[in-house]
Amino acid sequence: MAVTHRVGARSADAPWRQATWPDVRPQGVVLAYDRLPLDTLYVAFEDNSAPGYYISMADADEPHDGLLLKVADDDSLVIEAMIEGYLVGAHSRWPTWLAVAAAAGISDEVLDAFGLVPGTSGLDRDVAIAAFIAEIRNAWDGAVGT
Repeated sequence: MAVTHRVGARSADAPWRQATWPDVRPQGVVLAYDRLPLDTLYVAFEDNSAPGYYISMADADEPHDGLLLKVADDDSLVIEAMIEGYLVGAHSRWPTWLAVAAAAGISDEVLDAFGLVPGTSGLDRDVAIAAFIAEIRNAWDGAVGT
């Protein structure tokens, strides 16, 4: 998958900072995991993919260094998230984000191969995704200064 970034995207007045969030319904979230070679979790807020570009939520003082959010080409809407190194860094950077691993089709065997314990037995998918999206939204809010 080609990842498009926009020049000057990290500037304080970048147009993406004005993008709004859709009304994300947990049942509409589509998760896809790519184990090799990327160890990347893709999170579409609805079952469609609009053209856009990714913004890194990386900040030296924050643990979200693998989190990228996709903004529509017209800078109007946040439409997807991508987490690079999802399992490689999950145990140290965002352990609560493992709650959506099963919903992304990641088996307990794969988690075990990364030295991770699922710990999500009996967890409701919608509850896990709602909490997950709320944490991603918090990372966005921190990046845009809201």
